[in-house]
Amino acid sequence: MLKQLERWGRRQLVRLLCGLKRRKAALPDKVEKVLVVRQDERLGNLILITPFLENLKKIYPDATVDVVAPAVFSDIVRYHPAVNRIFEVKKREFIRNPAAFLKLILQLRRENFDIAFDLSHLDSVSVNSILYTLFSASRFSVGFDRGKESGFLDLSIPAPNRVEYEAYSFLRLLEPFSSSVNQIPPRVYIDDRSRISAKKFFDENKLEAKIIGLHIGGRGRKRVPAGFWEKLLVRFPELPKVVFWGKTEEKDVEYLKKRNIPNTYFFPLSPVLTVGAALGKLSVFVSCDTGIMHLAGCIQPLHQIGIFVSSDAARFSPRKQNFVAISGEP
Repeated sequence: MLKQLERWGRRQLVRLLCGLKRRKAALPDKVEKVLVVRQDERLGNLILITPFLENLKKIYPDATVDVVAPAVFSDIVRYHPAVNRIFEVKKREFIRNPAAFLKLILQLRRENFDIAFDLSHLDSVSVNSILYTLFSASRFSVGFDRGKESGFLDLSIPAPNRVEYEAYSFLRLLEPFSSSVNQIPPRVYIDDRSRISAKKFFDENKLEAKIIGLHIGGRGRKRVPAGFWEKLLVRFPELPKVVFWGKTEEKDVEYLKKRNIPNTYFFPLSPVLTVGAALGKLSVFVSCDTGIMHLAGCIQPLHQIGIFVSSDAARFSPRKQNFVAISGEP
């Protein structure tokens, strides 16, 4: 009952916000500043918009492209050549200090953006994305058609079907602006400091070749129990194995450490680009459908196995030849 009431309240708020848009605007003749809004705190979701960013920059090579992104994962686009500036969303800080949220809105408004793209998740309406897109006061706004919840947009693009690769779905928002949109793979650019930090771990543990990597986490129903990872680690006693994990997997890590499985190493909690650099040292990587899976998907030579317990492998599998998807409980 509470969930239904929450959804009803969200819909009413969205429609109220949409009502603030009095009339549809026309596309500016000259585009010099573009805003891309992708503010949800999910690593994979931010990685999946990088093909959009690259195509956008090709369409408007002389325009600056700024991104509204979650502070916790903003490094994913920090070194992307298409990105000029990142406006970081700090949700927890904004809840404690609404003035910080207002400050960000004012910063966006001062930029006088020509176009704003709402790249919120296809499966749900994001109130926060609407707020940033609408209150940025851009001259023109674009996003997917969600019926009455799209009233804040100047241009609504029909939503793609749910079997299309997620990263390519966002490219549909660019089709009205160019006839040469390319389905390129997601790309993440890693800085030298992150590479040096990752290399230190492998050097200290004398890990050089035929390294298996595993990420033992997963959001909600996407995860598998620690016992599965234990069986997988035990199966290859002579090969070096590196376990990657997040804060929510602390108990699983303690469980696995107590098993004293030969040649098993635990990569420390690290910034996301350091993790990305470490993935580049592996021969094979196994994970559930998580953000780290998409990060590893940007490393073309890396062989990958992705476990899709509850999500759609066709929609979310990285597009590279050396990726194998396993659907259902392993």
